[in-house]
Amino acid sequence: MPNKIYGDDGQLMQLYRKGGISEIGMGVLRYGIFRLFNKKQIHFLYTNLRYYKNLARYNNVAPPHKTLQVDTDNIQYKNTGKPFDKDKGIGYIRGGDWDHDQKDVTDSKLYNAMFDHFKKGKDWKETSIVDIANNVIENKGHWWGCETIEEVLNHRCKKLEKLHNNIIQEGYKSQDEIDVIFDQRKHNSKTYIPLEVLVNIGRNGKILFYTGHHRMSIAKLLDVEQIPVMVMGRHKEWQRVREKIRGKKEIESELTDKYKISNHPDLQDLL
Repeated sequence: MPNKIYGDDGQLMQLYRKGGISEIGMGVLRYGIFRLFNKKQIHFLYTNLRYYKNLARYNNVAPPHKTLQVDTDNIQYKNTGKPFDKDKGIGYIRGGDWDHDQKDVTDSKLYNAMFDHFKKGKDWKETSIVDIANNVIENKGHWWGCETIEEVLNHRCKKLEKLHNNIIQEGYKSQDEIDVIFDQRKHNSKTYIPLEVLVNIGRNGKILFYTGHHRMSIAKLLDVEQIPVMVMGRHKEWQRVREKIRGKKEIESELTDKYKISNHPDLQDLL
């Protein structure tokens, strides 16, 4: 892919028109990164570069891999705008209206496929997981390492059942508590990035689900009270709250319909 993007004069000219010499420099840097590092290393590099960039711009920047304990009942909406590229690390701070793009977590096809299987007892073939897999396989050639619906039903769905049973028997575990890569058809030691469910935090502190659909859906279906999450991105206005709040326990202004400053999961490191 890097050769296709940066390997001909036409693409270089497009970069020049977009941002001049500096944009070409960034293109060459990206090319070098993709050539020299694997997916896991690239994710780590982007995350840390972004962290130090944010440190230069803001006060009270949270470490990117900080884990928050969040009540699953308070994760009601998914951020649908896809404002952040998860392949380029986590820990974004960005303004704009991206936090306005929301839909109920339980409206997703994947959640409803799991609901139909685990709650209603339907065979996987009778759920919308078939449509989901078909669409992704048609567009990308595979879904979770599976290239056919038969593989999805015989492999991926079995993994979901195992995850469901593990949480029933052992409780919901963080990535640090899990000893093995859960699905080695999808991941290996060079590609697997041990992240928790990823959320975004909007301007008023609302916690919005972003990705980690399988674990999030099963946690909700099993009424898991609380799960560990990591923050993919924070709204710039929310970061301003973090900057102002340090040590000010007396502040009790409402942030969302669920949280006050004193009990917001993303502020406990500052209070």
